[in-house]
Amino acid sequence: MSWKRRLYHFAVALDQFAWVILTLGWGYPDETISSAAWRYEQKDHIFGVIARPLIDLIFFWDKNHCQVSYETELMRRHSPEPLPLEAARAKVKQELYN
Repeated sequence: MSWKRRLYHFAVALDQFAWVILTLGWGYPDETISSAAWRYEQKDHIFGVIARPLIDLIFFWDKNHCQVSYETELMRRHSPEPLPLEAARAKVKQELYN
């Protein structure tokens, strides 16, 4: 894995952690602030109505940053490839019982 990709993972983790801290644990633990801003704006929540335009302004070079972040979260693009269910179960059993 490249250093650029590793730094990206670190930044996403910090963003997700910051979201949980800002919401005092009420936020989804695997969601970034940008993604949450888009989601909340779609519900006409005051946080989203204020935060989404500000975040998109900060990331001016990344068109529709918050919407893309939300869609990325839905597709889990920042996550590693998931294990097939049976392989995941086998791995858990191996770790638990060996």
